[in-house]
Amino acid sequence: MPKISPSNEKQDLLNNQTTNDSSDIVLPKKKVFFGGCFSMRIVIILLIVSLLFLCSLFIWLASFIGSRTAVNELTTNLINQVGRKILVFLESQIAPSSGLAKSIASDFKLGIIDRQPPLSYLFEKNNIYRPSSVGVFYPTEMYGYFNLTFFTKGYPEETFTVYIKHRDSVGIEQWNASVSTGSLLDIVVNQTTPIT
Repeated sequence: MPKISPSNEKQDLLNNQTTNDSSDIVLPKKKVFFGGCFSMRIVIILLIVSLLFLCSLFIWLASFIGSRTAVNELTTNLINQVGRKILVFLESQIAPSSGLAKSIASDFKLGIIDRQPPLSYLFEKNNIYRPSSVGVFYPTEMYGYFNLTFFTKGYPEETFTVYIKHRDSVGIEQWNASVSTGSLLDIVVNQTTPIT
């Protein structure tokens, strides 16, 4: 083994230090075009921000379209249901009167009743159809009846009243009948002459 002298030791240390220094030397960076304007951090931050913005935009768009479609469907269903209920209500109110009018017209056309229907006939039609009023009207005469409710005694009192105006008579006859049996109770005649 070679003997190292102290002077050689110092020389070796200097050599080692020089070789170590040369390996620790950092080479200068290459210049990148627009390197001063954009760094990788800024690019990553911009990508994340744009990704978040696009995601929130698509989420809002999906919720807007979904809620708009749902509201339109609910509104359409509500309008259809209300329309059906209105038609059912109107039919329930109009059907008895129109059925009664068609029945009386058919009976008159077939000759079952004459120009002045009997009281029993009108009472039977009242029991079947239950309208508030109906009549047979001609240009100069009228035969009609009404289900009227009066409160003369402080409580509701229903009456079955038939109004008749003959062809050449001036006034109107009012026939009051029993609500339960249809039998004639009294006749009131209005002979007032019209003012000309």
